[in-house]
Amino acid sequence: MICVYLLQSGRRTYVGATVRFGRRLRQHNGELVGGAKYTRGRRWVCVLRVEGFQTFQQALQFEWKFKFLTKKQRGAASALKRRWQALDVLLGLVKWTSNSPPAKDIKLILKVLSAPPIRLRRLPSHVAFAVAFPSTLVANTARNSWGST
Repeated sequence: MICVYLLQSGRRTYVGATVRFGRRLRQHNGELVGGAKYTRGRRWVCVLRVEGFQTFQQALQFEWKFKFLTKKQRGAASALKRRWQALDVLLGLVKWTSNSPPAKDIKLILKVLSAPPIRLRRLPSHVAFAVAFPSTLVANTARNSWGST
């Protein structure tokens, strides 16, 4: 399943896109080779996942805009809060990039592990909201409801 995810380790955050989330999280946590250099040597937990992309290109466009908007959020005290503010703006956009399809044409599912540090605006009609339980993610990252290996 194609998804864009937000990870947190202490005060640091990381946004990525993948087609195999369980495997990718294990790579970031050093259990498998191939994690991003930025994530090495730390234990990462998933804060949220955005699913429902029809193509990997759409996920990459969403990921790029997510990272770009995070840099624009200047006033937030923490990296996590800036990420959530960027996501709030991103979900309200008509298009993520000039080449992406209209956002309303892609039915997204926002899976959240913990309460966001900000109050999100009303979600658009094409975005569904789901809450996941921490134990299903932490207990076994190789095989869980958040992604298979």
